[in-house]
Amino acid sequence: GRALSADASGRLWEAFSFSEASVALAKFTPDGGFLSSTTLPGAQGQGRGTIRFSTAGEAIAVGGAPGGAGDPLDLAVFRVSADGGRVLSSATLDAGLGLADLAVDSAGDAWITGTIQTGGTFAAPDFKSSLALWRFSTETGLLSLATTYVGPGNLNVGLGVALDPGGQVWIAGLIENPATGAILEKLDLALWK
Repeated sequence: GRALSADASGRLWEAFSFSEASVALAKFTPDGGFLSSTTLPGAQGQGRGTIRFSTAGEAIAVGGAPGGAGDPLDLAVFRVSADGGRVLSSATLDAGLGLADLAVDSAGDAWITGTIQTGGTFAAPDFKSSLALWRFSTETGLLSLATTYVGPGNLNVGLGVALDPGGQVWIAGLIENPATGAILEKLDLALWK
């Protein structure tokens, strides 16, 4: 599977791919009995996936979609009905590089972190990226870029996101250590609020 999570009722949700070009989200009973599934239109079976739940019990799944010219993956977000049988809304954004995590706030909106390529060629020494934080509104189905961060090095990646009890967004990730000129040679752990 691409991702696995349990909802508030203990039911299991799994994002899985039959091929690189097809991803489905399935719902199971706590003991593994199949309940339902739906195909996530446009999702690609590469990269990292995450599943969380809105306050209404709907599944919010984040993963990859086919990227544009020179991009390996775009960011894709899907809101699936609480019964797991249909996609209620979806959005894709020309960014993400397959690295994404999400947290859901008390209003049911999803906060998604990842990275945006800002220059150079992917996985080459001239590659540059900024950390990104997107907001996915479950009410409107719109995905918007909330903020970005560029540190002293060329690589800035958000890998995990969480909300504290006050609703503040925290992001854990990596930044390139400017002490070296080679990309991905030395990375530092980073924490943003």
